Amino acid sequence: MAERRRRLALNDLSPWIVLVIALAITLGTGLFFWYYSRNRDELRFENAVQSAADNIVSRLDVYRATVRSAAALFAAREDVSQDAFRRYVDRLDIHNRYPGIQGIGWSERVAYLPADPIGERHSIRYLEPRDARNAAAIGFDMYAEQTRRAAMALARDSGRQVMSGRVVLVQEIIGQKQAGFLIYSPVYRGGAIPRTVQERRERLIGFTYSPFRADDLFRGIFGTERQPRVSFSVYDGAGTDAANLLHASPRARGHEPAFTTTKTLSIADRTWTVVYASEPAFEQTSASLLWLMVFMAAGTLASFWLFLFSRGQARARAEAEAASSAKSNFLAVMSHELRTPLNAIGGYVDLMELNIAGPTTEQQRNYLQRIRRAQQHLLGLINSVLNYSKLQSSAVTYHMAHHNVASLVADIEGLMLPQMQLAGLHYVNEGGPVTEVNADREKTIQILLNLLSNAIKFTNEGGSVKVGWSVDGNCVFLRVTDTGVGIAEDQLERIFDPFVQVEADLTRTRQGTGLGLAIARELARGMNGDLTVDAEPGRGSIFTLVLRR
Repeated sequence: MAERRRRLALNDLSPWIVLVIALAITLGTGLFFWYYSRNRDELRFENAVQSAADNIVSRLDVYRATVRSAAALFAAREDVSQDAFRRYVDRLDIHNRYPGIQGIGWSERVAYLPADPIGERHSIRYLEPRDARNAAAIGFDMYAEQTRRAAMALARDSGRQVMSGRVVLVQEIIGQKQAGFLIYSPVYRGGAIPRTVQERRERLIGFTYSPFRADDLFRGIFGTERQPRVSFSVYDGAGTDAANLLHASPRARGHEPAFTTTKTLSIADRTWTVVYASEPAFEQTSASLLWLMVFMAAGTLASFWLFLFSRGQARARAEAEAASSAKSNFLAVMSHELRTPLNAIGGYVDLMELNIAGPTTEQQRNYLQRIRRAQQHLLGLINSVLNYSKLQSSAVTYHMAHHNVASLVADIEGLMLPQMQLAGLHYVNEGGPVTEVNADREKTIQILLNLLSNAIKFTNEGGSVKVGWSVDGNCVFLRVTDTGVGIAEDQLERIFDPFVQVEADLTRTRQGTGLGLAIARELARGMNGDLTVDAEPGRGSIFTLVLRR
């Protein structure tokens, strides 16, 4: 009887146990899917944010190029007339081809007074197209205003393009005033950028620049979006102070965004803080509400949803791999297509220097040398991009073998010693123990050549460059040491990022692509090694290539 009562009690309890287990499975499946959907929406939001940021940066890069091209016009001829400048700007057709730009102008330095508290006087000579707004700015001394002066002084002293902080343009004479900013490119007497800050200050003749009304600019970039997925507010500087607001895109009234994030953009030596928020058009495509359906049908659909999850992950990986492959293929194709005309340019320069088409003047030979330097610089950049794209697409093959370290160093010495002697540097081979490394010989030499080229580039005449190696366990540590300008601590890891170069006044005259160290580290890691750096500003750098014995 007692056993029968126990079995009855157990039978009565079984449905509840099943119910609890079913509810637990249903709840667990529903929560899992909700969490997955939430993460996917966060990724979609990040992609939308990145797309918006890329649109801003790419459009401003185009506008910066127009300012830079105008600077080249004045660098080539300091006596550019107003009619010639107007024709140049008219050909650009900026209002139709570059919506959002207010114009392109020339501000000339009319006085250099080092003893004066401000020190300089400038005057806007040209500003095209000459509409009612731009006409109001002619003759204005931008250097007399603090925010503009800070940007102009930095551009003058650094020799690079600089964007100003938030200002109200002199052109704001019609309608509602907007926040604005300006982009400056310095122009020096003689065309080239002088080597020292003092020379740059003395030889500055003026700036080409563009003023921007912020609201007009961002409407020009995003005005074609009928249903924006992301809204954003742009603040000048590294904060969200309302006084520094440049632009706030329209937002749906009464809408509480599901996603927000704050990012910074660095453009022409200026930092913008951008606050992004999701809009209804983004959230309407969200899959996060489907967790309710999963919760109601978890018992029969759990396996199906697990399948969808796996398939979604596989698709995401496939899409990411396809995007990466497409990017690498695009870079490779474009690099090949660009090298052909650049090689042709080099060939024509050779023909002209050989006087095939007739004798050339001293000035023409000087121009040809500039063309050759520019062609070689661009060709080096394209080759670096091509090499980097091959690394990113895993198209690089490594031929691993045993190589004597002393023999590798001897090979690169023959290539680099003439350059060191030309640069006035002292070279020391510190040597090391007799040992071999398991590596790709060609790629190891490529890494060491890059490190030595950088050492030569960033070490002043009279300095020294050393090469040595040591062994610890199963690793060989090849060191390239220089007494050059060094690297700030906060830049040590960034220098290995693609297209990154150390920002310092002492390095502005050293041209480079910003890909050499990124390629070198990728090659080192492809050989199961690594590339590290230890440096200090003003005391030089030590780059260490780690390879397996």
